[in-house]
Amino acid sequence: MLKGGATRWPRIHCARTGSARSAASARTPLDARVVERVEEPRYTREKVWFWSEPHEPVGAYLLLPNGADFPAPAVLCLHQHAGQFHLGKSEPVGLAGDPDMAYARELAERGYVTITPDFKGFEERRDTVLEGRASSTTSPAAPGSRGARSRAATCGT
Repeated sequence: MLKGGATRWPRIHCARTGSARSAASARTPLDARVVERVEEPRYTREKVWFWSEPHEPVGAYLLLPNGADFPAPAVLCLHQHAGQFHLGKSEPVGLAGDPDMAYARELAERGYVTITPDFKGFEERRDTVLEGRASSTTSPAAPGSRGARSRAATCGT
């Protein structure tokens, strides 16, 4: 545990992000949404969106094994970095990239529920400003999102 305990976290977060409000007081409803469902032979793949922060959507794939008894064992599957920012959640589920990295799909075929989110900066969460492809400071908006928001709005400046 950090010196100073859990109450120190909001001050550290605000100092690093420049946020004018406490991280602990900024509760965001998950508001999860299924935006796509595909039936595969051994599992169902759902593309879901949820919010990690206000106006900060996170895309993920949820793989649900066919015939599983719920509640079922689940695994959080994280994608590799490797500087391949165009890849994210799609590689572990076998939709893009190296087929040998499709471990979320393999686990689902073995009966595990898997969820594979995009890290910030990858696939659908890429930052076009940092990549030099746009001049705007807005984040990408998810389908049916609450809208994009600028870094200035995020930090209260």
